[in-house]
Amino acid sequence: MSRESIPSPTSKVTVAAQESHGDQEDSMSVWQPAIADLATALPHTFGRLSPTRASLLNDQIREVLRSESAQRLVCVAAVTGPPILGESMIAIASLTPGSDTASVLHVDWVDPSGFARPPRSTVGQNSPTASRTVSASHAAAIWQKLESIFSQSEVRFVQWATDPVRSEAPHSTSIPGSHATANAQIRTPPAPIRWPEDMKFTPIGTLEYLSLDSDSAGRWNSHEQPDDAENGTHRGHPRVTFQPLDQTDPTQCFSFEHLVERTYVGSLDCPSLAEFRTAAEIIQGYRDADSFAADLWYTVEAVGDVGSDPDVIGCIILARHPAPSTRNPARVNPACVVELVYMGIVPEHRGRDYGQAVMAVVTEVCQQQGAERLILAVDETNAPAIAAYRRFDMLHMFRETVWGRSVGAAENHILA
Repeated sequence: MSRESIPSPTSKVTVAAQESHGDQEDSMSVWQPAIADLATALPHTFGRLSPTRASLLNDQIREVLRSESAQRLVCVAAVTGPPILGESMIAIASLTPGSDTASVLHVDWVDPSGFARPPRSTVGQNSPTASRTVSASHAAAIWQKLESIFSQSEVRFVQWATDPVRSEAPHSTSIPGSHATANAQIRTPPAPIRWPEDMKFTPIGTLEYLSLDSDSAGRWNSHEQPDDAENGTHRGHPRVTFQPLDQTDPTQCFSFEHLVERTYVGSLDCPSLAEFRTAAEIIQGYRDADSFAADLWYTVEAVGDVGSDPDVIGCIILARHPAPSTRNPARVNPACVVELVYMGIVPEHRGRDYGQAVMAVVTEVCQQQGAERLILAVDETNAPAIAAYRRFDMLHMFRETVWGRSVGAAENHILA
């Protein structure tokens, strides 16, 4: 975030905190810095993130600050001793008006050596700053303050997206002076920022984000897949149709919610999310999103033989993101980006290649909407879904690990 966007004078909150805690050198100071202080802190903490994560966070924070509800942005700092921002741990979170869900955007140490020296990237490596992540007292103090703020806003669930967390595989290293015929296997411990675990968040899954663009003429039919006679399948078989959900019909909404719940059974897409959220809560979260498109929620039906009733096999939830048109930057396309928010197939209809058939209809919707890009996120362990997306030549954008924690829970179980 640039200094031009947020001025950075010393805040009255920080000055008051320094005056009230000046004689408590050994105590833990926890306070809410003014938004203006972020311009001083963020350049240093962002320097320890991957470029993709830093860019995403920058956009998220800018979006909140430009909104009519800048108070949605929450900033908490903690430090042992007097409240000096440069030596503190800082947490940034956002609230969604009318929603029971909040998001932690970023947690890290502000550079303790001061602000004169450019930060050194610690992505994928150890450093003095990164090694300070194990601090139970700071993590507990930050969470206690955040949880108090969340509770006042009636937040029940907090999510957190970070750079992907992976276990590093052993690598071969030769040992000087050794006469062994094989290289020794030495496991190098991973060095990601581990704040979510320190703050008792549970990993929900690592997501891969994919995208697909229309062709230069704005057509989507170029993504249709050819016949595959060798495997006995043909374009359009199995055939599916989308039936739009009437969001004003309580009966339809209840049936849709039940359908979504059925698709969660045995799901490979972030199954641990069910530990925190019911189907109704997840669906309400989709409705609370700024990109909510009431007319792009569908029940998916399989078309059978002539005269037979179609089978309901799953559901699709899409969203719209307005943006300047790539073909005419002076015009804002209200459906420039269509997001596949959720695709679910009920257990009894899985394994029948419906995923590819559904994607074919999704691209038809993109054509109807005048969309220029389709985006989605999929759990990296969901091989069948990824295979279906890859067959449509969807391209990798980035990965992130998503974490969750309930507000008011004594302690969340950390999955291995």
